[in-house]
Amino acid sequence: MVAVTTLIVLVGAGLSWAANRGGSAAKPSLAAAPASTTPVAKLHIIRPAVQLRAKGNTEFRTAREGATLRQGDVLRTDAAGFVEVEYADGSLTRLGPSTEFSIARLTEERGGRQTRGSI
Repeated sequence: MVAVTTLIVLVGAGLSWAANRGGSAAKPSLAAAPASTTPVAKLHIIRPAVQLRAKGNTEFRTAREGATLRQGDVLRTDAAGFVEVEYADGSLTRLGPSTEFSIARLTEERGGRQTRGSI
């Protein structure tokens, strides 16, 4: 229940931030991209610092803007970090400061698209 409440608060804060950020250039959307054989998401860094631990790795590394994210990857923000994860259908997950987020499920099967993560 705490994780769900935290996610709701983070998403709400992200929506509020997005509504008030005005004046920035629009970023390209994954929604228009053709479907790939491996489901992916893209990382958009809004405020550094963000680290990424790719599936199968044991160490976090500094994340880059536009990094491709896959099922099993883990993101971590520091006390000032703020990022968004954009999925192929155009939906977003926004992560605020001091957050660790794991992409637990990411599928793009026709009629059965699923995105699941845990904080």
